[in-house]
Amino acid sequence: MFYAITGLPGAGKTLNTIDLILTDDVFDNREIYYSHIPCLMFDYAVCQSFQGWFYGHYYFSRKDNTALVRKITQIHKKEDRLCELEDFPYLQDEFENFNPLELFLFWVRRCYPKSKQKKLDELLEVTGKTEGELEFSDIEPLNFHWRKLAHPKDWLTTPRTSVIVSDEIHLYFPNRSASKEVPEAVERLSTHRHEGKDIVWISQDFANVDIFARKMVNRHIHFEFLGQNRINRFSDRKLIDVHTQMKRDKADRKIIPRASHLYDSYYSTDLDTNDNKLSAKLRNALIQVAVLSVLALASVGGFAYMMSDFIFHEEETETEQVEVTESSPEIQDNNPSLVTPPTERLMPWTNPKYNAKVRSYPDVMCYSFGETCKCVTQQATAYEMEQNVCQVLARNGIFDPHQIDPRQDLSKDKKRSGFL
Repeated sequence: MFYAITGLPGAGKTLNTIDLILTDDVFDNREIYYSHIPCLMFDYAVCQSFQGWFYGHYYFSRKDNTALVRKITQIHKKEDRLCELEDFPYLQDEFENFNPLELFLFWVRRCYPKSKQKKLDELLEVTGKTEGELEFSDIEPLNFHWRKLAHPKDWLTTPRTSVIVSDEIHLYFPNRSASKEVPEAVERLSTHRHEGKDIVWISQDFANVDIFARKMVNRHIHFEFLGQNRINRFSDRKLIDVHTQMKRDKADRKIIPRASHLYDSYYSTDLDTNDNKLSAKLRNALIQVAVLSVLALASVGGFAYMMSDFIFHEEETETEQVEVTESSPEIQDNNPSLVTPPTERLMPWTNPKYNAKVRSYPDVMCYSFGETCKCVTQQATAYEMEQNVCQVLARNGIFDPHQIDPRQDLSKDKKRSGFL
């Protein structure tokens, strides 16, 4: 199968491609070849070199050494190259006394899934050896080892059933005019499956890759960095036009974590420069969600106020108002209950201090959402109430003894209008 892997710098396309090769059973127990992935620690030849030892062991275990970090950063950014033994001549003895196979097995144990390490465990059990007693020839048949190609076109010379991973492929097979001949390494993509090979080409954008190769893609995987070690993964059985939203929507989409356990298994400038912040698109989306949430809560409060005013509003006119004071002996005489407190008072407004004057109790509106229930007054202020009581009132409403029967209001309105 021919895989196209794309993504802008920092999207984790190389990192997640390596993770795909290490974890997918399709690639298990097959010879793996690669090109243009610097200082890859799964290459035993790299582990034997100074750069492999320096980046995979010495620097990896001393990242808190500010003097070391400062010098490495200076070499990377100002001289645009990897560190050499000449930069640290005082480390030569330590480098020469180090066991490269120990370094190689360290990265195998760190990065390969436990299920893929079982064959190494079996080797140790059957031979009775420890990892320190192993030779590279002992573990080479297990195919943990990645072999470097000088050029991506060399995939033509790899054995049958090989897996070939090539990064920055647009540098080797760029977009080609129709008048130019198709390179053999590109043309042979049309028949690579006859040899049982899987080819994985990585580029920022496949629009910059030879058009013949674009037409041969069997699986396209596109990565986008969301921030906070989260990555958008789009995939399809053909090349995705990632610049067209409608095409992106048709592709399979999944949010995955960045394969952080593979950090430092190869040298990546993306990991040096990525600040791990949220992308602008995701940050704006979160802001919009927050604003909409605030507006929704505000609208609920406003709706509650309007409903309470609509349901419980009592129209008062001068002819319908009844004022009762202490100087109203007629009412007191005819209604002794107003001056004689009841033995049991169920409502707050039946307190004796309210007997001398009739007043409306503040209207309350309760509303629930999920397991939460809130109550507000007619002034839209919060009103404390136990949750179980609030839920009952939200479902059934509240009895208002001060509200005039709406049928009486209707009769009065009709009389005024001449209907009755």
